[in-house]
Amino acid sequence: MRKAVQLGLHILIGTVLATGCGPQGGGLALKIHFTQPTATGAGPLRGEDPLGEGQTPPNITDFRICVSAADMGKPKCQHFNLNDYDKKKKARVDDLPVGKDRRVSFQGYDFADLEVHWCGKVSDIEIKKNQTTKVSMFISGCGNFTGVRNKMSKPRVFHTATKLPDGRVLIAGGFYVATATDTLCPGGPCVHLTATKSVDIFDPLTGSFDPASGIKLVHARGLHTATRLPDGRIFIAGGCEQALWRVDFTDFPNDPKPVIEVDDDGWGTAGSTAEIINPQTWTVTKLQEPLPTSRASHGDVRLPNGDVLLLGGMGPVSNQALRSTARYSVSAQTFEEVADAMAVPRQGMLVVPDGSDSFLIWGGNHPPAAGAGTFAEILKLENNEISLEVPQFVTNNASLGLPSFHSAGVQLQSKEILVTGGMLTDLAMFSDLTEPHVLQKYRLLDMGNDVITRPENPANTMDRPFAFHTTTRLSNNKVLIAGGTTSIQSPDWFCDPQDKTIFYYPEKEEESAFGIEQIDGKSVVLLKPRAGHTATELDDGTILLAGGFCGKGTVVITDTAEIYNPSPRKLRVE
Repeated sequence: MRKAVQLGLHILIGTVLATGCGPQGGGLALKIHFTQPTATGAGPLRGEDPLGEGQTPPNITDFRICVSAADMGKPKCQHFNLNDYDKKKKARVDDLPVGKDRRVSFQGYDFADLEVHWCGKVSDIEIKKNQTTKVSMFISGCGNFTGVRNKMSKPRVFHTATKLPDGRVLIAGGFYVATATDTLCPGGPCVHLTATKSVDIFDPLTGSFDPASGIKLVHARGLHTATRLPDGRIFIAGGCEQALWRVDFTDFPNDPKPVIEVDDDGWGTAGSTAEIINPQTWTVTKLQEPLPTSRASHGDVRLPNGDVLLLGGMGPVSNQALRSTARYSVSAQTFEEVADAMAVPRQGMLVVPDGSDSFLIWGGNHPPAAGAGTFAEILKLENNEISLEVPQFVTNNASLGLPSFHSAGVQLQSKEILVTGGMLTDLAMFSDLTEPHVLQKYRLLDMGNDVITRPENPANTMDRPFAFHTTTRLSNNKVLIAGGTTSIQSPDWFCDPQDKTIFYYPEKEEESAFGIEQIDGKSVVLLKPRAGHTATELDDGTILLAGGFCGKGTVVITDTAEIYNPSPRKLRVE
């Protein structure tokens, strides 16, 4: 059985020039330090014992260090035997050109079958003449999930995760306290959620979280949006301070309500405000002008000139969905609202770019009658001007429509979008529902030709249902679909979070396009069940999954995170 641990790797790199070779005749003197998780960290992966002091990774006999750059032609790689390295405590790569923008990668493998167990990569390294460079990278399990080295400062669900220009990830807000109650929701029990002001930073090089220089949001908020502006600042808008997660659906479907909604007294000052975090100075500034309309569970789009467009969301009157958009002008620091911008009111919808100048807006609306209704529309941008229109696939392919809430999706190739799962919260599609239904369905859209191309056969679905999940395109073009709620019912919990993952393979036939992956005969799954979490692609191609609901049959929000590394498990030449 493969033993899995979490590792940090430090490589001390010193260039050693060969006589008469100039700057192109350098070398690397390597000293590698494998570090175990801190005593207060997240603990070893999958409950196994952590490494002891000075121990090297398990299940590898050799490792390979590669250095590559655009001006090097091909990577310079060197293989090292682990026993030899343990004796010498150093290794050397010769004939390496010095220069900037080098990428250093690590593969730890078993020589018997060339299976790679541990992978790491770091970019933007400068190797200087006659100097020593310290390179740090976080080593994670190839093709698997690895726990990060510590926890966030707070548990979080329905928070935001935004990658900063330097590759770190800003984790902001979200709900950190969940309390089951019988009194706050008409007709039955619900879960009461309380938001936090806290902010964390994840550093991919160390594999750990750090509080963001002690800063906090001006207002506690969850169900908000966070948009990175062109200058690297983060624009955070809307949301609420208190929310309700419904457990009982006695009135379903006569009075369709959101599964998650703002508490009657839960807007606080979050819904009508916005603030900006500057990661250069670690300052937080509240905007003087309020949002024209309070909104939560809305969408956001950054326009070409850096302005931010907020779309729909739940409004302050009985949590009714909004048709309006609010545009924030970065230069004027003001908002402009268009009351009926969208075709229908939407909240909890999916917003995905198509790779050019358009965005898909999917779901988030209760159709007025049976059927899919106006299940999608397209936001188009031209010279910073905005237009919204109902696409032909809505009017011509209504049978393939899904009026879903809390779906996930991702751009694949140019103008192609994959939409996965979601939740039906009324009788629009199925007349026999007695409570919200988690979907196993998916759709593949060709945005260039305005058609839905998959599934051709309605019987072809994903391997399992997903809602409040994440869908992420990997560097190898596969798509990771992870976590979310299932359709399994618990006595005191509407839908259980799950640890399951499936993958979408764009090149495969429709019947086999979704599947699970295994390592040593065991399915690749999350370390913890997660729903309402975030998934962020890091600069090295790995995926950070953070926070979310994690309790089965109970109410728990997690402060943990994990990394998925899509690297292949066979030794390869870069």
